[in-house]
This record gives sequence, structure tokens and C-alpha cells, in this order.
Amino acid sequence: PVEKCFEKLCFRSDFSPAGQYFVLEGFQTASADNQPPMDANSIIRYTDLGHVWLHANTEKQGNLPRSAVFCSDGLNDGPQPAGCELQALHNGPKVGLAASYFPDYTACDWTRSIVWRRAGYFVVVDLLRQNREGKFGLTCTFRTPQKAELTADGTLAREDTAEMRIRNADA
Repeated sequence: PVEKCFEKLCFRSDFSPAGQYFVLEGFQTASADNQPPMDANSIIRYTDLGHVWLHANTEKQGNLPRSAVFCSDGLNDGPQPAGCELQALHNGPKVGLAASYFPDYTACDWTRSIVWRRAGYFVVVDLLRQNREGKFGLTCTFRTPQKAELTADGTLAREDTAEMRIRNADA
């Protein structure tokens, strides 16, 4: 439903360069080359401690340019929905949370839940439910401009004395 759609969802601690800023894209938009990027439900920006930690990149930089989950049937030639639905939103003094729903994403219905402990951390939980028969692949990517290294439980990116960790709940 249109009344549940959103363009961008932002979590922001303040407007200082060192503040936390996290942006979730709500819909697909045409890019400069008129190719429709697959941005809906993607984390297109995360900054903290004065550094850009996650960002959306152009398709010309590779085939996994966003911080998202990619569902593929090998062809991906079917139509995609125009955007996400905002299913839940809370903006409390200590915790913020949101849940977005992206139906019929290739072969899945994708719910992305975000919990924000203000001035602390973010937790992102992705739930994908297959909605048609067939074999499909899922790839979860996080794009960082920093050099990152794999750890036993996820990924670590560093810049100067600051660091960002992405932890895998399955580890």
C-alpha cells in the first residue's frame, strides 16, 4: 500500500561530523545511466565517529554495490517492486527501531529489522521467505570504503583509531 511506502529512513544522533547517521533506502530509483539500481531495503549510508563506514556504490564498481541481501535465480529478469513498506517504527530516547518489508524480491519476501541503541550500536536482522518454487541464491553484502578484514565472527573495518564491526549472528 502506498500509505506505508517511504523514500528514506534515517537514524541520526545529531548533526555533528562525528555523530551516528544511518540511512535505509525505501524505493528503487533510476540512476544517471537510466539503469534501475536495486536500492530498496539497502543501507545506503552509515557514518559514525567521523567516518563513512557503509555506503551505496555505483553498479560500475561491481555487481554487489550495496549493503543489502541479494536474491538471485541466475537470471533476475522479472519485474521488481517499486519499493518497501514501513511496518514498524519507534523513536525512543534510548532505542530506535524500524522494520521494512520488501515483497516479491526476485523469489523472496524480505523483512529488514533495525534496532538502534542510541550512541552505541545498530543491529540489523534480515528475514527472507521464499515465495515461489525453484532454486535461488542469497548473498549478503556490506560495502565499506575502508579496508576490511574477515574475523571469526564477521568483519572488522578500521580507519585511524576508529573501527566498525559487523558480526554474524550465526558465528
